Amino acid sequence: MSFSSVIDNRAQDTIVVKLTGDLDLYQIEQFKKQMTETINGGVKKIIFDFESLNYIDSSGLGGIITCMQLMRSKNGAVTIAGLKDSPRRVFELTNIDKLFKIYADVDSALAAAN
Repeated sequence: MSFSSVIDNRAQDTIVVKLTGDLDLYQIEQFKKQMTETINGGVKKIIFDFESLNYIDSSGLGGIITCMQLMRSKNGAVTIAGLKDSPRRVFELTNIDKLFKIYADVDSALAAAN
């Protein structure tokens, strides 16, 4: 399955990254490159929208954690929205859900960010 990540600037320092498809070993390098460039561009808050993400493997989780670590090193924050089904189970089984603030949807995450 294919993967895409679309960045939507919602506020001056907050972006929503809509993840679609499968975030796995085959897609992770493209994702990490895109996110590193975005983070180095000065963004302070990232909301990952998982609503349309079908699958995430350990390399995908690693990519999300790498983003979180890079953002924290720049005094930024990463939140998750719309986590459901298979990706939610992966987050819960690995206890990675404890590392992030997770919201039901993007609107809730945006409201909390502001």
